[in-house]
Amino acid sequence: MNSPSKRTFTLRGREASSRQRYSIACALESVYGLKVNWEVDPAYGDRMVLLWDNREVASWFNHPLALGASGRSLPLGWSIWEREEDKAVRLMLPGFVQAMEDQGDSVSLPFDPLAATFHALTCWDEQHGKLELDAHGRPATGQLPWRKESGMARLGSREISMSNQHHWPWIEVMWHAILNDVDDLPALRMSFQPTFDVDVAYKHLGRPRWKSLLLQARDLVLGRWSLVVERRLTLRGKKKDAFDTYGWIRECHAEESVGWFVLAADRKPPHDIGLDPNGEALPALVEVLGQGNDVVGWHPSYAAVDNQTVRGLEKARFESWRHGNAHVVRTHYLRGAPGRWWREAVASGVESDASLGWSRDVGFRSGFSRSFVAYDLDAESTLPLVVRPLAVMDTAMRVGLGWSSSDARGHMEAMMGLVKEVGGTWMSCWHNTSVSDEGEWQGWRATYVHMVEVARRPQGA
Repeated sequence: MNSPSKRTFTLRGREASSRQRYSIACALESVYGLKVNWEVDPAYGDRMVLLWDNREVASWFNHPLALGASGRSLPLGWSIWEREEDKAVRLMLPGFVQAMEDQGDSVSLPFDPLAATFHALTCWDEQHGKLELDAHGRPATGQLPWRKESGMARLGSREISMSNQHHWPWIEVMWHAILNDVDDLPALRMSFQPTFDVDVAYKHLGRPRWKSLLLQARDLVLGRWSLVVERRLTLRGKKKDAFDTYGWIRECHAEESVGWFVLAADRKPPHDIGLDPNGEALPALVEVLGQGNDVVGWHPSYAAVDNQTVRGLEKARFESWRHGNAHVVRTHYLRGAPGRWWREAVASGVESDASLGWSRDVGFRSGFSRSFVAYDLDAESTLPLVVRPLAVMDTAMRVGLGWSSSDARGHMEAMMGLVKEVGGTWMSCWHNTSVSDEGEWQGWRATYVHMVEVARRPQGA
């Protein structure tokens, strides 16, 4: 028998397609740090067998999606996988294959996990126009295949309404269940990656004197006395700017590095309304945020996602600021369609994109919590772009789902428990404004602290 250090997975069956190799690289090789061997054996026909240390772990029949079939009308074979023995699991998955009578050998799985993985990581349904888009071109969750299903999704003793399966990294849950009996696999621990978007850097500071005077006049006319007093005290240095939460955030994350994404866009209401990037405040902020281990990424504006010229000008401006890293991005409003945006991002020199998340819901848009390499369906090959999925965004919880700060705590704690069990990644997206405890965000700073505390707890604690 091989020593544990040399144990690895082997896939035995037909010659691997590029889609199958991609799915294995993302789901097994990258996750466990192991090289998966591929053994071609024509005798297996359309049957695939996964082995660990020469012991069969799972087997299935290939789904056409994993072999290269395309088209919006391609039957994806959605059904529910339910297993009670070993570790109980219940998920709705694509890739189910109707076994032919002449196939002979039986299989342990009724679906193709490589097809399911490929479907999820390429955001197949999004790229084929199967999900409804909102006014900003972002997908909604209402047309996800499991939305109308009853009952519960399950992993062991953990349960969630099947209609909310996207709140789990369901592809990682699937592989966790498949590999449940495999001995000596490298242990997986959840990775916590806190990130903050900076859309409006300051509430009162950072504006030219003439603009501050105009704002004071406007608020006097409208009778906003408290805002007038607050602005005067802030500009005189007698009160801290309400949106200047950067020092607090860094204190909160003494144990983690923080990812920052700063909007550097020309003002174009109603969507791009940050500070003037030609002033001194934003470049100075980026320089301060970039000190230490934190990465300050570019936050391409609403207009930049649609317009290559705007995108190029913004990128050049942001790169000119000390510590501004335009190779790392998250788009404003989480805009940008998988596939098209991935190709455009690569063409703009982007290497890492943290935009893949639900804008009005929580959970995992690609069924995966860990970072993965993007795949180009047009070229049938990988792209030099790492996609970093989001788990939760503050505005999605408060506005999209209508959760109170207390509701959000409970939901995030349950989600993190599952992510910890499968050894995934918890990337949070908040804003400097949402931990200000100002106005509509009152109470949310404590919710953020609770999330951090839960993320740091050891599994099972």
